[in-house]
Amino acid sequence: MFELMGLRRDGREFPLELSLGYWHKHGEIFFTGIVRDVTARKATEQALHRREQELEQSQEELRALGAQLISAQEDERRRLSRELHDDMNQRLAVVALEIQSIQSTLPESDPMQKTLQHLNDQVSSLSDNVRHLAYQLHPSILDDLGLVVALQSSIKDFSQWENIPVTFQPRDVPRILPQDIALCVYRVTQECLKCGEACGGVSGVCGSDGTGDRPPARHYG
Repeated sequence: MFELMGLRRDGREFPLELSLGYWHKHGEIFFTGIVRDVTARKATEQALHRREQELEQSQEELRALGAQLISAQEDERRRLSRELHDDMNQRLAVVALEIQSIQSTLPESDPMQKTLQHLNDQVSSLSDNVRHLAYQLHPSILDDLGLVVALQSSIKDFSQWENIPVTFQPRDVPRILPQDIALCVYRVTQECLKCGEACGGVSGVCGSDGTGDRPPARHYG
């Protein structure tokens, strides 16, 4: 079968398919040719190709928009984290110093000492919560020391905060990763830890060798 261009009576070209065949009869060879006008089919194929290109372009635009939204979200997280760490914690530190200053002016037997100490403990606890929230919003350690160190720190913090033992065993993780990939892995790990906490603890272990194939999970208990 051959694809050719035909010529109409009015001089316009059109696509066609030519099928050739032959047979023998009485020692002679006969040939046949069948011509099909494929104008409609070609128009449909071209329209489909255009739609595929438009769909691919739309998908690229959606991916780019998604990346922009994630970037904007992370910028906002980074800003909030910095404000909590630098501004709010500093203010709480000043409050704690003021409380301690008042305590130092009162006799140890003064009934207000107990109230002030309780207030100071509450401020200290609030400061820890703010520091933890700031770290969860955006860990500067991820930018400074890389993914593995950031995950180790986050998992250690989670274990201490939630009293849930978690083991992290990184293998062959590159020291330097593209920021978007490192951030994605970090956020996915955060969500896994949250799910483990919400479900009352982790009962399975799952890993990846980085090739896209996921080993079967191992269950305990």
